[in-house]
Amino acid sequence: MKYIRKIPVWGWIIIILLILLFVVPFIGNVFRRVPLAFFFLWIGCPCLAWGLRSSLLDKLLTSRGYSKARGILVGIAVAMSFSFFAHYDYFQNKLQYRYLDPVKLANTVSAMTDAVIHYEETGEWPYGFGDASVNNFSDKGKVILYMFQWVMIGLCIGIPVLTWRIASASIQSYERRKRGSNNRIDSDGV
Repeated sequence: MKYIRKIPVWGWIIIILLILLFVVPFIGNVFRRVPLAFFFLWIGCPCLAWGLRSSLLDKLLTSRGYSKARGILVGIAVAMSFSFFAHYDYFQNKLQYRYLDPVKLANTVSAMTDAVIHYEETGEWPYGFGDASVNNFSDKGKVILYMFQWVMIGLCIGIPVLTWRIASASIQSYERRKRGSNNRIDSDGV
């Protein structure tokens, strides 16, 4: 037990990250079946870090406990970011199918398959197909996919950073409350 207390905060982050990175492949099917639950866990990390500001936790946690809570929350946020980044293609395909004309997508895939078979048999592309005409989406669809890519990258970087910053501010808030209560005790005792 005394060795656990000597693990620094960054050590807890690495431990939680490794545990989650080894656990996530085992629950990959659950991740794909219920991505919304994992999304709320991911988004919930900064919210839980904000909840650390509550003075109700002062009786349960010390400064070191707040640091460990920050490490655990950041570790979960980083692991979820890796998971969402690793499954980016899955979410992009879901977005394409749900919001970008699924009939056109199915026709594009089947027509492209037929065109590739034709190319393999004859050595030339049929009319309308070539190296540049693989994606048949409208300009609006391309913009949506482009924005989705940048939003995912922003969230994968931003949520762990936001969790760290909010949890650090919560620790500073705890230390201010602790100093304020010590000052009150000193002024009452004098």
